Formats: sequence, structure tokens, C-alpha cells
Amino acid sequence: FWADGESVHTTPLSHGVRTEITGFRYDGKPRMYATFYDGRDDQIADPYLTSQYILPYRFRATDRYRGCAIVIISAIHSTETLSSLPQFIFELEGAYLYDRRQDSTVGGSGSQRWNDPYSWAYTDNAAVATDHYQLGIVGGEARDIVFGMGQTSVQVPYEEFAANADVCDEIVNGRSRYAINGIIKSSEDHKSVILKMARAMAAQPVDTGGQLAIRPQQARTVKLTLTDDDLVDRTAYDYMPDPGGEDIVNTVRGKFRNPESRHNLEDYPSVKDDDLIAIDGRPFEHTHDLPLENNGERAQHLANIELQFQKRRDRLDETVMPIANILDVGD
Repeated sequence: FWADGESVHTTPLSHGVRTEITGFRYDGKPRMYATFYDGRDDQIADPYLTSQYILPYRFRATDRYRGCAIVIISAIHSTETLSSLPQFIFELEGAYLYDRRQDSTVGGSGSQRWNDPYSWAYTDNAAVATDHYQLGIVGGEARDIVFGMGQTSVQVPYEEFAANADVCDEIVNGRSRYAINGIIKSSEDHKSVILKMARAMAAQPVDTGGQLAIRPQQARTVKLTLTDDDLVDRTAYDYMPDPGGEDIVNTVRGKFRNPESRHNLEDYPSVKDDDLIAIDGRPFEHTHDLPLENNGERAQHLANIELQFQKRRDRLDETVMPIANILDVGD
């Protein structure tokens, strides 16, 4: 974590262990300690706090902060060496998440269980994070849903989830294809969260027969070839041509979470189509922010996919024979 903008501790704090922050030593003597609690539902009250009488409140054995991640800072200060407490910023690796691929009771293989938070593991897999949010995150001794949508596994089929998660795990240029790194809040509505998570996978949420499908962009093999003979009526169609002028996008830019600046939103390198810019005479920009992305190269990859979508603006609506019913969204 940082104090007044400077890094003062670079190794992980262990749950419940009071740790000296050596950067604040004075005359070789300890002057600051930090104790991290991760919010587990069986954690006890901090023994240092309960041993002190801190006006106007005395911490008791019942002040356990269960379900709440906290850091307790204690410091010896004086007008000469530490006249006031610094402003602290803490960096966390992330939440432990439930991956159904690691649960042998629901189709996967492993010991993870949705109603046992202690079996979960850290991951930044975008599909896993999205799936866990859809199912809901449980906590407390009663294992109630404390965060997320609370959908059932029937609403989010296992095969659909596992295929998406495997795509996100694929390694592209030394990094996972799609990941989620950032913060979502319980005050946000589900639509806002899902849209941000989908954007991290270059995906569009769609309704597939009453189920919400979020499918990461990926290369797919041809599943069905349609010709004019498959049309119900060759003369019935609606064609909307590519728009012109400033509706044409030739440049995509936006912001991502830059870990080199304490995860603030900063510009990733823009993506552009030089040929289109030459034809148009100047850039026509489209803003594509990625608040759950923390890798600049992957942000560019996502922006490039968005540029391809923005460039393909022709639309043709036709009605085909029932043979097309075997197609699914993304085929």
C-alpha cells in the first residue's frame, strides 16, 4: 500500500498478522504497524484494538468486522517526525470467486462449492467473474446472497459458462484472452455491471429464449451456409446501407485502469484504420472506455474488435426457412 502517494509496503499483508511498516522507522525504532483482516465470517476482534482504550469508543470482543475487509493502522507520532497520519491507498489482488469448472457436483472437476466461500480461489477470468455475479455471491454463516443477481444455474447453463471461461483462459501474446480487473459496487444496477463485464470480453449481452447470454468474441467455424434458396421470399427484405459522413468510425479510443498509476483511468493507445482516415480526410473517433481492464495491450485488442464492429454498418434483414433454427447467437 501507499502513504501520501509513495509505496511503503510491497509484500502481501497476512490476515490477522500485525505487521511493522519499516519505511516509517525513526532512530531505528518501529513507528507504524498495519493489520489486515479479509472479512472472513469467523474472524475474531483485533487483540491490539481490544487492549487499548481509544476515546470516545472502546473496542470489544464483539467488534469482529465479519464480512468486512479492513486494515488497522497504529502509529506513534510526534510534531517532529509524524505530525499527522498520511493518506493511505491499499491495493488488493482481488476477490475469491467461484468457478463451476472446479466443482465436481455441477459438472466440473474439483472441490469448489458455491455455498462455501472458503473453497473459492482468486481468478481474473472474465467469464468466471461474470458467472459468479449472475449466480450471486454468498457470505456469512447463513450463506445468504450478499451481492450479485441471484440467478439459478438453470438460467446460466453449465456448458455455456464452461465454454466461455475456457475462451477467456486462452493465452494470447503471453496473457489471457479476456480478464476482469476493477471494482463493481452493490449500489450499481445489474444492467450497468453486466454491460461493463460484457465489454471486457468484447461481447454483447443477448436474450436467448429467456436466458441472458454473454459470449466472448472468438473465431468460430462455419456452422451453416445459407443461399437464396433458403429464403422464404426472395423479394422481401430490408436493407440499410452503410451510413456516410461522420457516422463512419475510423478511430477508437478510450480509458483503462492503469496499474502503473495506482489503477486510475488513463488513455490506452488509440486504434485507427489509416485507409479509412485517408478516405475520410480526418479521424472520426468513437469512445470505448474499459473500466474493468488493466492491461494496455489487451485494451488495444478490445478496441480493435470494437473498430471492426463500428466499420461494419450494413444491415440486411431477411426471413429464411426453419433450417436456420440450428443457429445460435454468435454463429
